[in-house]
Amino acid sequence: MSEEPKLKFFITHSWSDKAFTQKLGNDLRAHGFEGFLDIYSVKPGDNIPIEINRGLEACDVYIPILSSTSLESTWCEREISAALMLSAEETRRGRPHILPILCEDCANALPPLLKPLLYIQFHNRYDAALEQLLAGIKQLEDKFLPVKSIKSVDVKPAQRDQPHKRSPKTKPSVKPTNPPVKKENRAQAEKLKAMADRLAHERAMIDQIQMLQVELTQAESRSDWNQAIIAGEKILVIAPSDQTVRSKTATAYITRATLARQEKKPKYDQILADANRAIELDPHQAEGYHLRAGGYLDLEFYEHRGDYGKAIADLTQAINLQSSRADYYFDRGQAYANIKDWDHAIADYNQAIHLDPSRELYYMKRGAVYREKGNWGQALADATRASGLPTDAAGFSTRGDEALGKNEYDQAIAFCTHALELDPRDVDAYYTRGVAYNVKKKFDKAVADLSRAIEIAPKLAGAYFSRGLAFNAKREYDKSIADFTQALTLKPKEGEYYCQRGIAYGYKKDYAHAIADLTRAIELEPKNDSNYKVRGVDYHNSGDYVRAIADYSQAINLAPSKSQYYFERAKSYRLKGDRESARRDMTKAVELGNQDAKKMLAEL
Repeated sequence: MSEEPKLKFFITHSWSDKAFTQKLGNDLRAHGFEGFLDIYSVKPGDNIPIEINRGLEACDVYIPILSSTSLESTWCEREISAALMLSAEETRRGRPHILPILCEDCANALPPLLKPLLYIQFHNRYDAALEQLLAGIKQLEDKFLPVKSIKSVDVKPAQRDQPHKRSPKTKPSVKPTNPPVKKENRAQAEKLKAMADRLAHERAMIDQIQMLQVELTQAESRSDWNQAIIAGEKILVIAPSDQTVRSKTATAYITRATLARQEKKPKYDQILADANRAIELDPHQAEGYHLRAGGYLDLEFYEHRGDYGKAIADLTQAINLQSSRADYYFDRGQAYANIKDWDHAIADYNQAIHLDPSRELYYMKRGAVYREKGNWGQALADATRASGLPTDAAGFSTRGDEALGKNEYDQAIAFCTHALELDPRDVDAYYTRGVAYNVKKKFDKAVADLSRAIEIAPKLAGAYFSRGLAFNAKREYDKSIADFTQALTLKPKEGEYYCQRGIAYGYKKDYAHAIADLTRAIELEPKNDSNYKVRGVDYHNSGDYVRAIADYSQAINLAPSKSQYYFERAKSYRLKGDRESARRDMTKAVELGNQDAKKMLAEL
C-alpha cells in the first residue's frame, strides 16, 4: 500500500541561525513532514547550487528563517523574490507558498518585499509559534495535495448473476493534449531558472565563506599560521575585497615570516615572499614593511644580495604608519650606517634611544658611528652609558620609576618592558608601566598591567586606585567604584581615593554618595582646592546652588588663578538668579584665559 502524499518544505537560513533551523527541522520531521534542509538533505559530493535549486522548485512550502543576520545579506530578499515569481506561474498553482519565520525580534527591519507577507514570530514563543506553523501547513494540505482515491465497491453476488447488458455505442474518449508552451512562457521560465541558479550559487558561496571563517579563527587560536593562510586565501578567492579577512591573512603571513627569521637557517626568499603578500593584502600594517626590510638587511649581511635602499624605503613607510616603535628607527639607522650615511644613522639611533633607553645595543651602535665620525667624546659617553645600564629586572624597574617621576612616560614604559622580559613577575614594573599607560590614555593596556600587578600583589592599594582611574576614563563606573573601595579598605586615609570615588559617583548621578566622599576627602585634605571644586559641581548638579557657590568660593580662596573655578561659580550664580555676580565671575574667567567663559559672557 503506497504512502499518503505529504507536503514538502524548503527552509533557508543564515549560518548563525543554524541551531534554530535544525531544531525546527527536527520538529517538523517529528510531525511527519518532509522536505529540503541542507544539514539533512545534502550529502558529501552533492552539488550544492543544484540541490538548492531543486529544493526551491520541488517544495510546496518555502520557509525563510529571518533574523538580523539574514536580513543584512542579499540572498534573503533575492530568494524570496524568486519564490514569488515561481509561485506566480499558472502551472504551479501558487507553489511554493511563502511562510516567513522570525527567529528574532526583527519585524521592523523587514524590507518592503517581505512586509506584506504574513509571518510567524518565534522569538520568545517557540512552542506557540510551532503550533501556529503546523496548523498553517496542515491547511495547505487541502490546497496542494491530491484528493485521496475512493476505494472500489464490492459487487454483490446477485448482481453478478444478472445478464450482461451491452451499453450503447459511444465515441472513444480522446485524451486531451496539453496546449503548446508559448515562447514567452518558456523564456520566462528559463529566466527564473537562471535566477534561481544564481541565487543558489550565491547562497552556497556564503555558506562556504562562513565555514572557512570558522577554520580561520580556529587556526588563529591554536597559532597554526599555515592553516590560517590556507583558509584566508580560500576566502579571498570568493570574496577578494573582504578587508577583515585580508588583514587577518596578512597578519598570518607576517607571523609566519617572523618565526621563519628566528630559525637557524632562514629561507629569506620565502620570508620576502610572505612579507610581499602581507603588504599586498594589507598595506596599512607597519610590521609587513619592517619584516620585508629585515629580509633585505639579512640578505645583504648573510648572502650579499640585499638592498639597503629598499630596506630604508620600507622602514620609512613602517615609521610613517607606526612612529612609536624604537626598533624601526634602530633598523633604519643600521641601514644608513651600512651605506656610511652617518648623520641619518645617528638621528635614527637618537630616536630609538629616546623611545627605548633600556637597550645596550642602541648605545653601542651609536657610539660606533660617533667613532667613525671622529667624535671620540660622544663615542666614549655612549660606551659608558651602555656599560652603566642595569643587568637585572629590579634595576630596569627602578629606572622606569625614575623616568615616570620625571614625566618621561615613553622611557618609563620602555624600561619596565625590559624589566618584565627579564622577570615576568616584577610587580613594580607592571605597576609603573600601568600608571604610565594611564597618563598616555592607553587605558586598556593600563588595566591589563594593573590587573597583573594586583594578581601578583593583591594588597597593593595603588594598583587598585590606578586601575580605578582607568575604569573611570573608560566610563565603567561600577568597576572604578569597586576598585576605589578596595583601595580605601587597604588605605582608609587617602583623600585622593575618596575624591576619585566621589567623581565616579557623580558620573552615575549618585550625588548623595558623591558629596559624602568629597566631604571625607576635604576632612583629610582641607587645603586641596580640587576637592572643593568637585563637591561644588555635585552640589550644583543636585540643585543646591548656595552650597555649590560656597565650595567654589573656598576653591578660589585656595587657588585664585584657576579660571575654571570662576566659570563654575558663575554658572551657579546664574541659575540662582544673581546675574550680576555671574557676569563678574565670567569676566574674571575670561581675563584668566577661559575660552568657554567668552561664549557664556555674551549671553549674560
